[in-house]
Amino acid sequence: MESHERTESQMAQVTGGFFGGKGYQKLKVLSLYCSGFNLQFIAEYLDIKINTVHVHMKNAMHKYNSTSYSELKAFFYFIVIGYIIQNDNVRVEISSLLALLFMVIVAYGIMKSLPRWTGNLRFHADKYPPWSLYKNLYGATFILNVDAMLSSGIPIEEALQKMLSASASAWLNERLQATLNAMGSGGEENLGHALDITGYEFPGEEAIIKMQSLFDTANKEGSLKRFGDKWLEKTICRDVIMKTIKNGVVNITDSSISITIGLFLLSLVAGVAYVVWGNVSKTSEVSLVNNIIMETRGMISSNGYGTEDYVPALIAGGSIPSSVTVSGGKIYNKSGGVITVVGTGLVLSSQAPNYRKKAVSGWLRGWGLPISNPPKLTVFR
Repeated sequence: MESHERTESQMAQVTGGFFGGKGYQKLKVLSLYCSGFNLQFIAEYLDIKINTVHVHMKNAMHKYNSTSYSELKAFFYFIVIGYIIQNDNVRVEISSLLALLFMVIVAYGIMKSLPRWTGNLRFHADKYPPWSLYKNLYGATFILNVDAMLSSGIPIEEALQKMLSASASAWLNERLQATLNAMGSGGEENLGHALDITGYEFPGEEAIIKMQSLFDTANKEGSLKRFGDKWLEKTICRDVIMKTIKNGVVNITDSSISITIGLFLLSLVAGVAYVVWGNVSKTSEVSLVNNIIMETRGMISSNGYGTEDYVPALIAGGSIPSSVTVSGGKIYNKSGGVITVVGTGLVLSSQAPNYRKKAVSGWLRGWGLPISNPPKLTVFR
C-alpha cells in the first residue's frame, strides 16, 4: 500500500463488481474465495473450470500486487472493509448534520411558539418542557405583578388591564383576557376564582387554590408576596426574573423570559451538537483502516498470512497507528470498539451498526447464494 489514493482506486475497482451484484466473473471468484469457499466449490458453483478459477485468481493477484492467495485475501478484505467504513462515515456524517439541523429548527420553532402559540393544544403543551417552564416563569411574574399593584392601591381589574396592555405575549394575553371576562361579565371579585373559571390552570393549580384563599383574607398583599417568592424558588433563573420586577406597575415583556428559555434551548442544541460531532469523530475509522493496511502490508508480505491475530505482533513491533489505543494486548478504536487483524480480515467490534452486518450477509445473496452468512466470514462479529 503506497498511498491513500491507491486504496481509494482499488476500492472503486472492487465496488464496480463486488457491490453491484452483477460484477465480473473474476470478482465473483475473488469474493467467493475471500468468503471462505474453496476453489473447487467456486468452480462448481459458477459452472466454470477449475483452471479458469486459477486464472481469475492470478489476475486478481496481479491487479492487487499480491504474492499469494492468502495475501490477496487479506488485502481484498482490507479494501472492502475500508470501503464499507468509508460509506458508513458518510452516512454518519450526513445523518449527524441532519440531526443537528433538525434540532436547530426545532429549537427555533419552540422559541417562536412560546409567546405566540395559543389554544387548546397549547394548554396541553404547557404541561411539558419547555412550555411548562415558560408557564411557571410567567406565572411567578404574574403573582408578583398582582402583589405590586395591589400594594400600590390599584384595583385588581385595572391591574389586569395594565398587564394586558403591557404584554407582548399572545399566550399571556389569552389568559389575562379570559380572567378579565370572568371578573367583568361573571361578576367574580375573587381573582383566584376568576383564574379557576378560565380553565387555563394559570398560573398553576396550586397557585389558583392558594389565591382563592388569599383573596378572602384581609392581608392578601403580604401573603401574595410571600407566595410569589416561594413560587419563584421553584423555577429556574430566579435572578433573571427578579431583575424585571420594579416598584409599582411591572412591565411584563418577553425579553427576560425569552432569554431564559433561549439559553435553555441553546444549551440543549449545544449538547446535541457536541454529541453529534463527537460521534462523527469517534466513528471516523477510514484513516484507522488505511493505517492498519500500511502498517501490516509489509508484515503480511514477509511472513505470509495465517489465521493468527496480528495485533500482538503490531504491538510488539511498535507499529500501532496513532488513531488507535492499546490496552491489555488489544487495540481499540476511538469509540471503544475492539480491532482485530485475523486470517479472514479485519474484525470490527460487535458494537458495529447492524447495517454493516447486513451488508456483509447480503454480498453473496446478491449472486443467488441461499445463505445468510458465508462460512468462515469473521470480518464482523
